Amino acid sequence: MTFNRREHNGHSKNALLALGAAAAVVASGQAFALSAKVSGQIDRALMYGNNGDQSKVFNVDNSNSSTRFRFTAEGDVTDTVKAGTVFETEYQSNPSNAVSFDNLTAGSSPTLHERKMEAYFKGLFGKVSIGQGDGAANGNAEVDLSGTSVVSYVHADSVGGGLTFQNNGTDSGISIGDVYNNNDFESRYDRLRYDTPAFGPAVLSASYGDKDNSPVTELAARIGSDVPGGKYMIGLGYSNKDTGSNNPSPASPQADKGNVVTTGGSASYLSNTGLNGTVTYTTKSDDTSSPDAKFWDVKIGYKFGKNAVAIDYGRSKDRFGDGYKADMYRIGYVYKPVGWAELFAAAKVHKLDGPNQSYDDIKVVTTGTRIKF
Repeated sequence: MTFNRREHNGHSKNALLALGAAAAVVASGQAFALSAKVSGQIDRALMYGNNGDQSKVFNVDNSNSSTRFRFTAEGDVTDTVKAGTVFETEYQSNPSNAVSFDNLTAGSSPTLHERKMEAYFKGLFGKVSIGQGDGAANGNAEVDLSGTSVVSYVHADSVGGGLTFQNNGTDSGISIGDVYNNNDFESRYDRLRYDTPAFGPAVLSASYGDKDNSPVTELAARIGSDVPGGKYMIGLGYSNKDTGSNNPSPASPQADKGNVVTTGGSASYLSNTGLNGTVTYTTKSDDTSSPDAKFWDVKIGYKFGKNAVAIDYGRSKDRFGDGYKADMYRIGYVYKPVGWAELFAAAKVHKLDGPNQSYDDIKVVTTGTRIKF
């Protein structure tokens, strides 16, 4: 939906309602040359989980791509410079990464959760963004041209992440989310970000900001282009979250060595025949612990008509501690009859090995739909 933004007299007590009203009503006669849009999506699914002792069907919001809505606006500042804003918030009931056998309705009283609240300028110089938004490297460990990411996202703990493993007939208390994660840098936070103009197929990015009371620095590159026979996309990134510098303590000699450093990226290729392949590799290190956590995933897929199917295998190693190895096997399918609607299904198995410990597999089957507006 597109409309012209006009002046208004301010925000009401309910900021979200006021923002929506401001985009639709006229409080004065003077109009700005600013184009604004409202968009969003509903993404719901049924998720079956079985950990060898318990099983349950959950009605969830798909955290691979959560239910959300956004207001965006953009206009010409000069002939070569544009300015704009992004206001995006998440609204989930029963997030698929949070429900568990002990908490069947996690988030059943949903609240708004900020995703993006930023302003930007862009032109021949590139793009400068300020406010809550993506860090420079966010998403660079999640590049995927398979068309299945709505259900087969590389961040596999987004579905079933709250389910716990059984250990010798008892609940270990260790969840999928505790042991499995693709380490996709520092996500979203309040930052200043700069993206260069495209250098051929490449765009370079840098950001600096604060997350969880810690300064974060990120550097990244994204490279993509059509090539004879298909197209490719590559994302590379580096992030440094200085968790120790805000908490120095003479009693704790490790307090000043708490930098969390994440490096890695992903690459995806889609051929004109529909065959595609995607690989991801990341490492995450914390100066106060050893060894570094490592993650990798390999996906092979095929797109045909309005259909996409893919299988993938991933491993998250030493995330929970030294000697813990979590594996994931999955097949996913997406049917997209029109651009704004998808139907999806996936089945996966999570395995966990620990030091001198054995755990039962967790099986998860998911089916649902994402409708965009």
